[in-house]
Amino acid sequence: MKVINNAGFDKSTAPKLDTQQVFIYQPQTKEDWGYSHHQFITFFKGRFYAMWSSGRTHEDLQGQRVMISSSADGVNWDVPKPLLDSILGEHIDVTLTASGFYVFDGKLNAYIGQYEYDIEGLIPVGHAQVLADNASQYSLDMFSFPGTTHRNTKMLIMTSEDGVNFTQPIDTHLPIVPNFPPQPLQSGRLLISGNIMYPYSDDKTGISGWKKAGIYAKSEEETVYDDSEGLEIIKKKQGWASHRCEGAFYQLPDGTINMLLRSGTPILYCSQSKDNGVTWSEPFATEFSDDTTKFYFGKLPDGRFYYIGNPVSQSGRCPLVLSISSNGIDFDKHYIIENKIFPKRFEGLCKGGMYGYPHSLVHGNKLYVIYSVNKESVAVSSFDISKL
Repeated sequence: MKVINNAGFDKSTAPKLDTQQVFIYQPQTKEDWGYSHHQFITFFKGRFYAMWSSGRTHEDLQGQRVMISSSADGVNWDVPKPLLDSILGEHIDVTLTASGFYVFDGKLNAYIGQYEYDIEGLIPVGHAQVLADNASQYSLDMFSFPGTTHRNTKMLIMTSEDGVNFTQPIDTHLPIVPNFPPQPLQSGRLLISGNIMYPYSDDKTGISGWKKAGIYAKSEEETVYDDSEGLEIIKKKQGWASHRCEGAFYQLPDGTINMLLRSGTPILYCSQSKDNGVTWSEPFATEFSDDTTKFYFGKLPDGRFYYIGNPVSQSGRCPLVLSISSNGIDFDKHYIIENKIFPKRFEGLCKGGMYGYPHSLVHGNKLYVIYSVNKESVAVSSFDISKL
């Protein structure tokens, strides 16, 4: 059986797309919130909407909030404002993570992941933060997700009929920080791609009816939680040499769902479902290269599949690449979306990667790609689909 691949990609020969790049947010001073990541884009009732995670200085620490901005043309964006500002948990501010939009029946749903650090977890987290605040060099070694320090992991939903006024967060009691928001399958069922959990629902509103599924043992279903800590717990229990996380999927004409996964290695892994998302295979290695980062898969209006991500290993998440496939196996047509280098404006814990965590939107005759720059700014690049 032929394995999913991006054969033939070469950053030195792939053509550069003619893009229009605009920044939605850039911190200007040290007083500005200097961490921005996990960004998403959608179109609703005549306007584009973007959301992202916003931290004061460092990645995924307490008090992280979710921002929103909108635009009539995808070029000129409103001044960002909090969609869900910092909120107090049981003991400290929780960590909020933007998880994307879903539009259905005249309503805009915004999905947000939440967890709180346990009191015992504050000591290593605080120690890491002190190190980072006083260091001239920043390293992932300063900050890890030790043991079981997360609590109250759950997915929240805020809804709006006008894109301006949103409801208070609805607690789904689903223990997941989604990697992407709900996306419809061919059957109409909604599927969420997480790290090791892929919930599905036949409630087309995207609010309720979520059932757990994923690549963990069935015996773990009652206790599993899917966030940056929970995925490492499942890794150890499954005996994987490296983690399997940050899934993005597409569905083949025969109904097979391919959930591609970041693996902590220079290649993506894949888990498949052949029963509409109810069960998933053991992840297997593909021949699709990766810079150990998040990526996105979508479908063009002509039916071709596309990938957006950073396929060059150890490249610092640069360039940002578009790869296209006619059959969902061979992603063999490649383009450079962006490759310009931007200097980092402000230091911060775990802040790295030039073009991070892309998401995209097909609207009209254009493809809009949103991403973070150095995990501190949020930008959108758009280009004409007819050129592909």
